[in-house]
Amino acid sequence: RNYERLFGDDLFWLSFRNTAVYSLVGTLLALLVGLGFALMLNLKLGRISGVLTFLYTIPWVISPVVAGFAWKWILNDQFGILNYWLSSIGLVDPGTSWLGNPDTALACVMVARIWQFYPFAMVMFLAALQTIPLEQYEAAAVDGATWYGRLRYITLPNLRAVGSVLLVLGVIWSFNDFNMVFVMTRGGPLNASMVLPALVRELSFVHFDLGQGSALSNVMFFLLVL
Repeated sequence: RNYERLFGDDLFWLSFRNTAVYSLVGTLLALLVGLGFALMLNLKLGRISGVLTFLYTIPWVISPVVAGFAWKWILNDQFGILNYWLSSIGLVDPGTSWLGNPDTALACVMVARIWQFYPFAMVMFLAALQTIPLEQYEAAAVDGATWYGRLRYITLPNLRAVGSVLLVLGVIWSFNDFNMVFVMTRGGPLNASMVLPALVRELSFVHFDLGQGSALSNVMFFLLVL
């Protein structure tokens, strides 16, 4: 009966869709951002490269709860710095509620998640870039390959293995991410940013329906195994 009630609940399917978008799209965008910074840092910029690497990895070492509160303040509708900047140049109206709007709440949480995950992807991609044999690039230069050609036929194929690992890890970590959503939106507004880990907490410790909460936990475990 717990599983029947769970699969017949519209909130479960909404949370499942939100979780899929949050974990898949968010991870892919974080990998693209991390790859971009890794390619830039691989250009051998001298001492500044080490400084930039340190600065770009700061989001990864910050606690998810602290990062969530920081982004909640940045996106605040009354005194957030994002509203101040965008309204000062006329792009948005003052007092725009990013986290209070069902159309933008999940996207804002995804931005915060991308900001925290991309440094890990960047470091992993940078390490993989430095293992690619220079002879491959030299041979491509002799054959007249363009920058895009070298990226497509040498760089990206050599990053396929580490990219696959990062994709799996990113999806698993984002799928299980509770802190960022809970701190920033608590699944609101109107459940627009509700994800499965937050729904487990809602069912188990708000509505005290431990049977359905446990059933959802088992469904999440099955999905993660897949």
